[in-house]
Amino acid sequence: MKNIIDALSKANDWAKVQILNTLVFYNTKKSSHAEEEIEGVMPRLSHVNQSVVMINIKVIMQFMNCIDDIEKIKIFCKKLTKSIMSLLISYPEIQYILLRSLHAIVLKRPILLEKEFKYFYVQYNDPIYIIEIMQ
Repeated sequence: MKNIIDALSKANDWAKVQILNTLVFYNTKKSSHAEEEIEGVMPRLSHVNQSVVMINIKVIMQFMNCIDDIEKIKIFCKKLTKSIMSLLISYPEIQYILLRSLHAIVLKRPILLEKEFKYFYVQYNDPIYIIEIMQ
């Protein structure tokens, strides 16, 4: 697994998305392995390409299912929240995709956005498809 994470740093954006998409289906039973994998992919949460960030969030959410330590989960959730909020103030198209996925994310980890409700107010200049999804 370490080789795959090392390959992320050498890959272009499209390859990063494919590698991270493959990691979503990797099953680990040990909490320590899941924590190592999350730490390995965590730097991509601040990537310039929004698709890399979004698939990275998906990978981290998947690996967090294997972690038993509540404090570690809170730390990872805090880092995820920053990335989600940065995507939420991005282009309307990215907002739309994120908002479509956010319901499932919040159902699984409600602590992610418990303090970030102010970002979900509808703005006067939001496109109609964003307003519809926010209702």
